[in-house]
Parts: sequence; structure tokens; C-alpha cells
Amino acid sequence: MPVLIRKILRKGGLRLRLIGFIILSILVTVACLDYFTIRLMNEVILEKTFKIAETSLERISETSLIALLERTPADKANLEEVLKKSRRLKSMGVLDISVYMTVKTGDTLEFAYFGGLRAKDESGVRLEPRLAQRILTAATDDIFYESFLHGPPGEEVRPAYRFVKPIIYEYEHKANCLGAVVIAYSRETIFKGIGKVILVSVASTIIVLPIVLVFAYMLGSRFTKPILKLAGAVSAVARGNLDVDLNVATNDEIEDLGNEFKQMVRGLKEKKMLQKFVSGSTITMIKQGIPRDIRLGGEHKELTIFFSDIRGFTALSEAKGAQEVVAIVNFYFNLQAEIIRNWQGDIDKFVGDAVMAVFGGPDGIENAINAAIAIQQAIKQANIDRMTKELHTVQVGIGICHGKVVAGNIGSQDRMDFTCMGSAVNLASRLCARARPAEILTNRQTYERTGRVHAVEKIGPIVQKGFATPIELLIVRS
Repeated sequence: MPVLIRKILRKGGLRLRLIGFIILSILVTVACLDYFTIRLMNEVILEKTFKIAETSLERISETSLIALLERTPADKANLEEVLKKSRRLKSMGVLDISVYMTVKTGDTLEFAYFGGLRAKDESGVRLEPRLAQRILTAATDDIFYESFLHGPPGEEVRPAYRFVKPIIYEYEHKANCLGAVVIAYSRETIFKGIGKVILVSVASTIIVLPIVLVFAYMLGSRFTKPILKLAGAVSAVARGNLDVDLNVATNDEIEDLGNEFKQMVRGLKEKKMLQKFVSGSTITMIKQGIPRDIRLGGEHKELTIFFSDIRGFTALSEAKGAQEVVAIVNFYFNLQAEIIRNWQGDIDKFVGDAVMAVFGGPDGIENAINAAIAIQQAIKQANIDRMTKELHTVQVGIGICHGKVVAGNIGSQDRMDFTCMGSAVNLASRLCARARPAEILTNRQTYERTGRVHAVEKIGPIVQKGFATPIELLIVRS
């Protein structure tokens, strides 16, 4: 069951929680108000009932005292007149008014019915022994009450309160109990008003609840709408969409949160824009170096260095306008960059019309050669398409070399870049310079570390400036 409730709450979201909170608050408030109201009414009604009973008992007991002392017909008639007037109390919940007199049976005193609202055939009814004993042991005529079940034996009984006032006569400084006055009040009649209050309260709650539901729904929508908009914007950014349009105007903390979110997205856009001007290796280095200070320095690594260069760029830049030259170069750079990334390469930098890329890992050489072949094939196909559109075409030469390099932060304290240096970098650059259009050059040492699945053409050893031994070159067929 708790799992189901959690699912419903998760599906309903904040709006359902807010509606539930408002309804629960109203129900708790109504329940508390009813509790204290009913409790207060109960005290007030009982106090009023006790006051009426006390007044009635005082009046009847005074008349009864005279009637019990004198025992004259006039006094008895006077008592009956008082009791007759007391009949109107029946509408206020009075079930019975009885006057009892003490009678001596042997050595014991008992209470016999003397007068009241009962039928004449009940005049012989005597007071129950327990209550009689309590009255006889009372030293004063103070009123006391108790709860009991009222009704003749064998018939339906009703819960009631019984108010009792002993009739005490002092003679020679001695209290003598002559009898007692007993008034029975129906508890049902006394608290009938409380039942009506409860009924009205429940009915009012049922009537008001739908209105509250509508109000809570509208209020919930007003509160949750900006939050849902903010959540949608967060989801869009998580999916990589930084062009989110978030407009939250609530004049509260949610609006502040929305403004901070827009500021964050603006910062992400700036970082994304800056990434276009920073090599992937630099970004990786920064991510790995976040916990510590980024300083100048490097380390030895074995990497495969890739260079490509546009052939005839000088003549192109002289013959074409600046915008057209940039458009042509960017077209071929985009084509190469996508292929290099697909083969797990990292573009180190763009230098003029040249691309420098780095391939690492155990398959670095294979990936570099495959990327070079894919680039030459893609450029060949792209040039066919461009010629049909009468657009300018170019070709590239590629050089690849594997070896030890120094990779690290190069530059100054204020401006640095993560790049590679070493003989492998120099040789790859010079192989690229020697490569003819649409040609891929590598050295034998690099090729022998591959699976030798690519068709190659040997070129006689060459003496390269800066290298002590001749270098045997290979052309990789694309």
C-alpha cells in the first residue's frame, strides 16, 4: 500500500501534494474546531441543566419540607401545585420529578414515594436501596447527581442524569432526613443540540469541500506551473539543448531560481562556444586536473600523430576572396574533424590549412590509418558533388607517425595549451608535407606495428633533416 501511495504522489507531483495538504489542513481544522466547540457546548449545556435542576430542586424541596412536616391536605395540595407547574420542564428534557419521604420499617429507614410526576399506581414505589443509603448518610442538603438508566423494568431504558437533594430538618441541633427530591433529565434531550451541530458541521464540510478542491487545484496550478516550466528547462538542458526559453515571473524565490538557471545556461553556452577553440586533449586534461592546480609541464607518452594539409592553399587564398576561402577551408575541416572523432581521434589544433590530430590507446595506429583512408575517400566523393555544383575543390595530403612524444601543458602561466612535442610529431608533419594530393604517407616502423591489412607501396629510404638514420616511407592506398 505505501508503494502505491508513493507512485500516485510521484505521478501527481506537487499539485496533488498541495491539494492533499490543503484538504487535510481543512479537515484537521474542522475536526479541531468541532472538538473544542462540542466540548465547550457540552460544558455550557451541562452547566445550564445543572442550574435549572438546582433551581427546581430548591423550590420543590422547600415546599416538600413543609408538606412532610405538617402533613396537612393544604400543604400536600400546595406541593402538587408546585409539581404541576414543573411539568413544563418536560419539554426541556425532564423525565421525572419525584418526592420521597422516609418511612420506618422495623429498625430501618426507607424512602417511599410521596408525590411527583408519576402515575398514581406508582405511588408505592420506593427508592432503590443504594441511593437511599447515600441520601441517609448525607450530613447536609447539598445537591448531588449521577448517571443512570431511566425507565420502568421490562421497558426501554434511556441514559439520564439524576439530581438528588436530601430534605433535611434540624431539630435541637440535630439533622433529620425527612425525604428527598429527585429529578431525572434525559441525556439525549440535553445533548440533542450537539448532534445538530455535528450534523451541520459535516454537511458544511461536504458542501465546502468541492469548492476547496477547485480552489486548491487553481492554487496548485499557479504554484506548480513555474516549477514545471523550470523542470522542463532543466530536462532540455540535460538533453543538450541550451536554447531553452525560460520566463518565470512569480516575484518570489522561484523567479530567483529561474534567473539563476538562465545565468547557468548562459555560462554553459559560453563554455560550449569556447570548446570550439580548445582541443579535446586540452578539455580532457582540464577535467582530469580540476582537483589540482593546472601548471606548465608534461610527460612521455606513446601516441600516433596525424597531420593533414590542404594542397594548393596559397594559390587558393590569392585567387578567392577571404569569405570564400574560409568557407572552403571550413567545409574540408568539418569533414575531416567528424571522421577523426568517429575513429576515436582527438584534434589537437588547426594550423592554417593543416589539421593536427592525436590517436592514443592500443588501436591508435589502426584508427589513425583508417581515419586517413576514410578522409581521402570522403573528400573524393565530396569533390565529385562539389564539381557538379561548380564549387571549388581541394585535396589533402596526410602524414602519420607513431612514437614517443612529450604531452603536456605548453606555453606561459597566462596562456597555455595542451599539445604534443617530439620527433614523432616532427616526422608526421614532414611526411604530410611530402605527401602528394590525396596521398597518405607513413614510416615502416609505424606500419609494422599494425595488423598489416592495408595495401601499401614502398618508397625508397630518405634522409630527413633532424633524423640520424634514413627513413623508409610507405604510401597507404586509399
